[in-house]
Amino acid sequence: MRRAALLAALLLAMPSAHAAPPPGPAVPVLALLAPTTGKQAAIGKRVVSLVSLALTGSRIRVVVFDTAPSARAAAERAVEAGASLVLGPVGALETEEVARALAPTRLSMLSLSGVAGKGLPSKRLRGRTAPADELRAICERVAPLEGARIAMVAPEGAAGDEAVEAFAGCLTERGVALSRLVRFPAAQRDFGRTVSALEQGTSRLQAPSHGQVGWPEAPRAARGAAATSGRPTVLVAVATAGQGAALLPALGVKGWFDEPTPLRLFGTGSWEGPELATAASFLGHLSVVESCPWNDQRDAARAFVDRFEGAFSEPPTRFDAEVYDAATMADRGRASLPAGVASPEAWATAILAQREVEGVCGALSWSPEGVLSHPLQLWSVDADGEMFPRGSAWDD
Repeated sequence: MRRAALLAALLLAMPSAHAAPPPGPAVPVLALLAPTTGKQAAIGKRVVSLVSLALTGSRIRVVVFDTAPSARAAAERAVEAGASLVLGPVGALETEEVARALAPTRLSMLSLSGVAGKGLPSKRLRGRTAPADELRAICERVAPLEGARIAMVAPEGAAGDEAVEAFAGCLTERGVALSRLVRFPAAQRDFGRTVSALEQGTSRLQAPSHGQVGWPEAPRAARGAAATSGRPTVLVAVATAGQGAALLPALGVKGWFDEPTPLRLFGTGSWEGPELATAASFLGHLSVVESCPWNDQRDAARAFVDRFEGAFSEPPTRFDAEVYDAATMADRGRASLPAGVASPEAWATAILAQREVEGVCGALSWSPEGVLSHPLQLWSVDADGEMFPRGSAWDD
């Protein structure tokens, strides 16, 4: 009897097979901020699908917050939902709104905006290449050219200001002067006057004073008293493909590409598209920074194309590749943490710790400022407006 009572007591002490299991590790919440309604809904829904594709099989719970009504409100809802990281938004203005909303919180943001901004504040990471990044890459190639007279054309407005600041500031750091600068209306299509302004310019930009880092504000026109003679030998053009199709012939008919000193022309990744076929005879003088060479033969790029085409039934764009890479880096950072660790600080730190990860856009790393970066290669443009890698040097 005593033995039976003891056995019963032991059985009661054992956990029931039907009892609730002990709580498992916390599943981190990724707040994806994108415009899923309104005029930009197509972009937002594509971002949602891309993130879903990148995080397939991941132990991350994605919660989507629509930024169309209010980006700030979307960020506040993400905080209330207990998110551990914010991915997005896409637009530059929305990114600034979200950054301000997250400033007093523990959350970090991995933005999907292609605008560099005035500087990345704490808790803000950037997952896409900006034109400012491309212009700094061009600067690193043209600044060492012996005796080069470097000119720049860029659109008016905030985007053009950021481009000019990035390029002119980079040259200044290397002790090189930007000899001429011409700004043009953002919607301009006729570049005859722009070329004339480049030809007639007789002054160069005055560099910042000694000890001053970068330009205090975006230069808007050639200024200063130091003279420079002769046409520019290098032209950096921030323009769309359509504007490039007008600029190239305008330079060509004026003899800018004639021997013995043909102009070397450098453009950002926006110099791509069928419009350039109208200026095909001048494309051999153009070198373009490729923001994301996803369509090469590396395994990571080929696997992405196969997965994307299987999911979307169409070829991917560079935007698709960059968003996919950003989501992948967020996932890799999370995967490097021990199970159960889901704090915003730990996740952001783990993301930034990822180095030389083979992504769709190349070998991905994080800059000290929190920018997801990869080598920016020099490419050429063919008569169909498609980019292809150059086999020769930047300064050939």
